[in-house]
Amino acid sequence: MQQNWESFALKSQAVVDTIVAPNDLSLDAILPTAALLEEEEEFDYSAQDKTSLIKIRVGQHFFRRSVLSAYLGRCCITGLTEPKLLVASHIVPWRTNANHHLNPRNGLCLSVLHDKAFDLGMFTLTPDFKIKASGYIQAMANNPFSANWLVGLEGKSIELP
Repeated sequence: MQQNWESFALKSQAVVDTIVAPNDLSLDAILPTAALLEEEEEFDYSAQDKTSLIKIRVGQHFFRRSVLSAYLGRCCITGLTEPKLLVASHIVPWRTNANHHLNPRNGLCLSVLHDKAFDLGMFTLTPDFKIKASGYIQAMANNPFSANWLVGLEGKSIELP
């Protein structure tokens, strides 16, 4: 387990899945029996890669470059300038309107944290470009990180391109 914890986790879950019904997650069902512990010594903990086909968004590179350029490479909420942590986020989601997939005016330059929160509907923008936090975000006010980086955004204006 200590030599390759990632493989251990994958194999452990596979074993649990074979002996525990999905709705039976009691502690007794999850704890290993002596027989399983004895078998563990001979267990193969190696992992493998698998090749798969993926769908890519053609033109996404253009959209990203255009949006980041419009915002001078800065998150419109925090001012973060690290390109590896910035996302060209769609205002109108990709799945909603094909006519605006690559339109840079449909983009915000956001940090990865704020992009994810925006995509999940944890906050939105008002017509005057102020951040409106959801009730879910408001309920996280007791967590210092959330209070500073999510709840504290309520009413803040974003930087415009």
